[in-house]
Amino acid sequence: MKRRHLSVLLAAAVLSLALLAASMLLYIDHVNSSLWKQSAASILELTSQGSNALDTFIQKDYDTLQVFASEMSERPSDDQVWIQSNLASFESPLKDSYFCIDLTANRVYHNGGTADLSAEAAGQLAGMKDQGVLEPYNSAQSGVRSLGVYKRFTFGDGHSGLVLKQHRLEDVTDRFALSFYNGSGFSYVVKNDGEVLIRSSNKNSNRTFKNLYDIIDLSGKNSELALTSFKEAMTDGQSGAAVFSYNKAQNLFCYVPISSVEGWYLVSIIPNSVILDQASNIINWTLLLCGLITVLILAIILIYNRSSREHRREVRQIAYYDSLTGLPNFEKFKLDGGSQVAADPGARWSVLYIDLTGFKLVNDVMGFQFGDEVLRYLASVLTREKAEADIVCRFSADNFLMLHAYKERAEVGALCQRIIRGMNGQTIGGKQDVPLSVHIGIFCLEDDPAASDISLMVDRAHMAQKSIKNGRSNQYCQYDSGMRSEMLRRSEIEAVMEKALADGEFTFYIQPKYDVDGSRVVGAEALARWIQPGGKMVSPGEFIPVFEQNQFILQLDEYIFTRVCERLRNRLEQGLPVVTISVNVSRVHVRQEDFVSTYQAIKDRCQIPDGLIELELTESIFLENLDRIGSIIRELRAAGFGCSIDDFGSGYSSLNALKGMPVNVIKLDREFLLNEGDTGKGAVIVRSIIQMAKKLDIETVAEGVETPEQLAFLKDAGCDMIQGFIFSRPLPEPDFARLLEEDA
Repeated sequence: MKRRHLSVLLAAAVLSLALLAASMLLYIDHVNSSLWKQSAASILELTSQGSNALDTFIQKDYDTLQVFASEMSERPSDDQVWIQSNLASFESPLKDSYFCIDLTANRVYHNGGTADLSAEAAGQLAGMKDQGVLEPYNSAQSGVRSLGVYKRFTFGDGHSGLVLKQHRLEDVTDRFALSFYNGSGFSYVVKNDGEVLIRSSNKNSNRTFKNLYDIIDLSGKNSELALTSFKEAMTDGQSGAAVFSYNKAQNLFCYVPISSVEGWYLVSIIPNSVILDQASNIINWTLLLCGLITVLILAIILIYNRSSREHRREVRQIAYYDSLTGLPNFEKFKLDGGSQVAADPGARWSVLYIDLTGFKLVNDVMGFQFGDEVLRYLASVLTREKAEADIVCRFSADNFLMLHAYKERAEVGALCQRIIRGMNGQTIGGKQDVPLSVHIGIFCLEDDPAASDISLMVDRAHMAQKSIKNGRSNQYCQYDSGMRSEMLRRSEIEAVMEKALADGEFTFYIQPKYDVDGSRVVGAEALARWIQPGGKMVSPGEFIPVFEQNQFILQLDEYIFTRVCERLRNRLEQGLPVVTISVNVSRVHVRQEDFVSTYQAIKDRCQIPDGLIELELTESIFLENLDRIGSIIRELRAAGFGCSIDDFGSGYSSLNALKGMPVNVIKLDREFLLNEGDTGKGAVIVRSIIQMAKKLDIETVAEGVETPEQLAFLKDAGCDMIQGFIFSRPLPEPDFARLLEEDA
């Protein structure tokens, strides 16, 4: 039984070796054939290049002789002195010679003098074409074997002439003869009837045969059909290659016509064995290289197997983790988060979308290195506050995600509050009390169970985050179904805003400011309005936040400001009464480097007197670089603008900062009036702000005043101006104009 098993193994081994040997033989034969074809194509290409080089050489001679002939054709044939002089000017330092032949007088001019042309030679030359190449001949002057290129012309007196440039055949051979495979193969210039005109001067080349077809015919091994095809190709001016037996061996014949001389060919003859030896060398080196590569691959596999665990860990780190914070990236979050949600569908899942507010400003003002420190700090806060099973990732530049499972919904809000507290007043990158804040959007899966895909959960959390307005209050928000409608509405607004501005759909209403008695109009505020075709009005609370986020507010602010200035100029020119108009300026606009110069240019163009335009800046602007904001306000005041702080007391301002700001008006936050009746603290704050403003020589305006009780309180507190529905709603500009005229 064992013997039979051994026999089967031996038979299998022998068969495997036989298949391997057969495969190798087939491979070697295929490689031999491929390499031979490549070598033949390469030799044919080199022969073609040699033919082109010889063509170029002859064509240059034609061009030179054309110049020579053109000059000769302007002179008579007997002007020997001029002809000799012209011949001398064409002589080159090479051993080439120039001749001018008068075919009518049978006279030859050359640099050494003149000579008579024999009648036989004259007859031969007279029957030649307009230009061409003479077959190799022995020079009558030097006796050296030469090659001549000629061109015919007519002398000025009508004599037929010919100019000839003569090269030593040895020079032409040395310059253009090709040698292949270390002198084993050579090229020859032959006529299409096989006559050899120029042969290689190499000592190894065949110098005995006179006709190419003779050496092919000498061997009885050559196919008559192949030889006939070869001759026809040569006669027809074709290029190609053929294999013939010559000198007891197979030889490759590559032939290419010389296009500048009719009937001439450049033929390269290379022993086939040399080409095959070259192929064999390549195969041997290839096999050796394959062996070395195989050994190298085996070594690499061994090394790879030893280090694969570490390598896989590094690849995993690169593919699934953020290099700056060390947190998982979004791909890892989707994989792990999706698996967790799918594995426990009964759990109460939530996704938090955390956005670091004002991060671009942090990078611009504090530098990118500090920005990186902020991101790493936020990552550490999220890692510290998350539960053990929670997943945190860095989603994009300054956005992070957290997948959190909760038991009670209040836990999610508490988690957000801990994250917000963790970002307040911290020392980061060596800087103390850095004012950082985050906006957090929350999506709880129980609010929309159909959105169980982790990407959909992230989208809805993002919608909740985007719904948070600028400011510190309400720093986290939970998703509800209305947010999707809001996002769609935002897209609708953005799709038509450019056209609406171009079509003049934006205008401004004016809300008067009265003295506390309500007896006269002492100022007004211009408010942007969007009235669509058909009279439908889009609420400012709907489009202003969108424009601030996409920065279209820059165009709208300038448009409203320009229209207000133009209207003031119109009333001034008509001698009509005017009051100071305040115009809102977005915080986005204040960040522009050309903000002051742009607004000043519009004011100057409309020739608005100083003090008639007041720019309202929201109090939140003062959270930013106080030195820069102070500089901007001083520039505005110097340019003749009034400056007011809107929503003063809403939580951002600093009394110390106000002391250094040259503002002339503050507008009290209407929240103080709405809440005053609840605790009475609002009344105390309002009285304090008004008294402080008076001591700083700053006027006060109370906006949003709606009830007689509010008015009475503000009058008693010493407020300077009242703005609100108790006296007037915002009015279209024509209605406000009539109000001014009635008041006057």
